[in-house]
Amino acid sequence: HIHAAVVPIVTGERRKVKEKRIPDKPGKKKYRKKSPDAVRLCNDDVMSRIKLKEYQDTYAEAMAGYGLQRGIDGSVARHISTQEFYRNAIAGQKSLQNNIDALLQIEEQKRQAVEQLKQQEQEARTDYEQTKAMREHKTAELEATEHELKAVKGELKTEKLKSAAAEVGSNIVEGIGSLVGTSKVKRQEQQIGALRQEVAAHEETIEILQTQMQTMQTDHSRRLLEVQRQSQQTIGKLQGEIDRIYHWLPDTPRLIKWGEYCRAIGFSDGQARDLVNMRPVRFSGELYSHEHSQHFEVENSEARLMRDEKGPGGFQLFIDRTPILRWFRKKAKEFLERLGIEIPEKRHQANTPKMWH
Repeated sequence: HIHAAVVPIVTGERRKVKEKRIPDKPGKKKYRKKSPDAVRLCNDDVMSRIKLKEYQDTYAEAMAGYGLQRGIDGSVARHISTQEFYRNAIAGQKSLQNNIDALLQIEEQKRQAVEQLKQQEQEARTDYEQTKAMREHKTAELEATEHELKAVKGELKTEKLKSAAAEVGSNIVEGIGSLVGTSKVKRQEQQIGALRQEVAAHEETIEILQTQMQTMQTDHSRRLLEVQRQSQQTIGKLQGEIDRIYHWLPDTPRLIKWGEYCRAIGFSDGQARDLVNMRPVRFSGELYSHEHSQHFEVENSEARLMRDEKGPGGFQLFIDRTPILRWFRKKAKEFLERLGIEIPEKRHQANTPKMWH
């Protein structure tokens, strides 16, 4: 932040508003133009909006080494009242909780998606292993068939036949091979080819699922880091605001406790708010005593929270000008006396509500 006194001394010809030229009228007086080298006062150049922004930018650059930061460019911020500041702080805490809940929900959805992808990958792997085992089985069958066919051909070729008979025998063997073995071999080769295509399809599916899962995990990690960063910034901002509240209003923590105590014994939220703001409250209804574990009726009484050096935290809650615990004990004694029970006098604890023990 800086205050500067600027004397805008400039030189040069004055700028004029553009206007339609009108021929000089007869008798119109003409003035001698001033020299453009003469100095004069004019803030048109040095105090314009563009120049003022430039001053702020260059000053921020020069002061950056000392830890100073420039104000927000084009900020439309306005001053707010203390009450509005408190409301915004409370709303910010609720918003933070909502952000955390949303983050947890996103994490759960991502976890379920990853589990589903893992399950799909496992199913694909199972199909792949079954297909691979079937392919190996069919390959073994094909090899056994080919071996059997070769054995049959070998036995037939070793027979002692004449040349013509050997030729006929060879044709017979080939015919037998075509009838016995060839059709079976081709059928098994076709099955093996189909199985290989199915295995390749499963391998491609597994690779696609792995890529999708890796992409989702990367995107989830990035979003999680971003949400965590925003949450940390929001928490830091709210903590800073709370620290400032406690610094400028040191009674705030104690008044918060008193507000919670007032709600616990039977006052509404609005009445508790009025009490911690030191406003009197007319009240009819019931108030609960933690000491006696009993409700006591109140009829058109005045409650008021006032400063009291001897009270807990420097304050004391009064009902019809009587400290709250003494008022409770008085009501309890009256109740027992109506029942015909004598209460011996005894020393009580200090007038301190339960929340301060």
